[in-house]
Amino acid sequence: MGAKNFTGVRKVRRGGKPRLIIDFRYTDASGRRARFRRVVSVQAHEAALAEARRLMKNAADTGVPEAPAEPAAPALTFRAFVEGSFRELYMPRYRPSTRERYEALFRQSVLGFFGGALRVIHWAAR
Repeated sequence: MGAKNFTGVRKVRRGGKPRLIIDFRYTDASGRRARFRRVVSVQAHEAALAEARRLMKNAADTGVPEAPAEPAAPALTFRAFVEGSFRELYMPRYRPSTRERYEALFRQSVLGFFGGALRVIHWAAR
């Protein structure tokens, strides 16, 4: 008989290459025994152990190893960005000639063209 795997990580050969796999049993939210198996996202032993510990703790606490994905944040359109934080935060920092040029661009239907079509990723929010 083999040794008990308490870490939740084991090494197998797939396609002739060694792979680390997370493999453990847990009790799900309804009280039934379940098994979780997945190839480790980072094929480094310490990272695999950390990922397995996180998943095992989550399974013990909630009954589900992987939490459902969070809903995506609503998209910020170009129009909302310009009329909101751009005009309030950034426009006052520009020279007067730059502000005039930008306002002229906005009046020349740039907002109408790009207004609701683009998603703007605010660099400070990353």
